[in-house]
Amino acid sequence: MQINGLWYSTVPPDDPVIVGAPVVSLRAGDPLNLTCHADNAKPAASIIWIRNGQVLNGAMFSKTLLRDERRESTVSSLYLSASNIETGQQITCRASNKALPNGKDAIVTIDIQHLPLVNLSVEPQPILEGNLVKFHCSAKANPPVIHYRWAKGGSVIRQVSGDTYEVIVDHSFFTEPVSCEVTNALGSTNISRNVDVYYGPRMAAEPQSLQVDQGSDAIFNCAWTGNPSLTIVWMKRGSGVVGIVITIILFIVLVFPVAYCARPINS
Repeated sequence: MQINGLWYSTVPPDDPVIVGAPVVSLRAGDPLNLTCHADNAKPAASIIWIRNGQVLNGAMFSKTLLRDERRESTVSSLYLSASNIETGQQITCRASNKALPNGKDAIVTIDIQHLPLVNLSVEPQPILEGNLVKFHCSAKANPPVIHYRWAKGGSVIRQVSGDTYEVIVDHSFFTEPVSCEVTNALGSTNISRNVDVYYGPRMAAEPQSLQVDQGSDAIFNCAWTGNPSLTIVWMKRGSGVVGIVITIILFIVLVFPVAYCARPINS
């Protein structure tokens, strides 16, 4: 290049280099710090950062004069907050100077890693006791899933290792939640859910006979379980319905054996 009758040599920069390229991995929620350097240029290279065709502002620059006191190296650092990056995005570092006005590019791909994101579904619905039910544990993970673990009521189901658990359900699934734990290289995510199993009335405690004095109150308790919720109907043998409650109090006016029974009905 000639200036005022004198010739000055210009040297294009070496190919720019992004530290960590071609793929930079970081955990979800962490900010991104990129560094790009373009060496051996005269004059010193200018560096810009580009994403989706748009120049990114806010980068920091430094220049270092090399031993020959002619060429220079340029280093640029770019900071992006976690909310300003997405996995799979490509960011370009472009270095140029007078000897290379169109510039040279280096490209890095962003890889955001995260714990498994898990959803636990149950089919079919509604769930009836005695029916075959499929639990499916769908997960999105980066790095990929390496292990599934199933449990019921806190007890590991060792015979199942994949993303699907098939079983004939009984009433115990109503009170013992099913859980799926999904693991990748970063750690594990556990999700559980109670199963709304429909089942008929079951006696929770045997009824107890009472001996009471004439003129005293007799208190009868009834303990049944069922889903949907139960309506408890008290009946006096030979008479019919005497109450629709869980506990019934009767005033005894005659002293002789009388049988009362509680009949549960699914609502």
